[in-house]
Formats: sequence, structure tokens, C-alpha cells
Amino acid sequence: MRLYLAPGLVVQSPGTVAASVALYDAEGMDSLHLTVTSAYPSLQGDSLYFLPDTTDYTQSITWTVPSGLPLGTKITLGAKAWDLLGFVGTDSAVVTTQ
Repeated sequence: MRLYLAPGLVVQSPGTVAASVALYDAEGMDSLHLTVTSAYPSLQGDSLYFLPDTTDYTQSITWTVPSGLPLGTKITLGAKAWDLLGFVGTDSAVVTTQ
């Protein structure tokens, strides 16, 4: 299984954090769990996608960044995918508010 997470380069508060995740597994995909976390409860979230009968999948992701986050706030984007055999692939990226 290959999992690739590519975040946007600029994040502002208020604004959005954007990324794209691309998956491939010759045996077939089961599911994808995406997360966004920061030190601030107002910027936490997750999404779960079920991927039946899929070997190749791409998903664009956007989350709203609330106002009031200080410059330099770290935002972690995470992706975890399972294939049909139970193998797991993970990737993460950290961006900061500018």
C-alpha cells in the first residue's frame, strides 16, 4: 500500500487548511481515516471514508481554520488507510499558521 499526503503551503487564521491524499493498493482498499489536530480544540477534526472495490483513490481535503490562532500554530494532518488484507499505511504532515 502506498499513501501520500500533500498539504497546501500557506495556512492563515482565519482561513482553510487544504491537502490531497492519494492511495494505491493492488489488493484493494478498505477505508481511509483523515485527521486534523492542533493545540486548540477549535481546530480538531476527522473524516472516515469507506472504499469498497477500490485499488486507486484520491481525495481532496479542506478544513476551516478559525480566527484567533497565533502565528506559528502547528497543525498536524494525518492519514491512515487499511487495505482488504488488514495492512495499514500512514502519513502525516505538519503546517504552521503564517
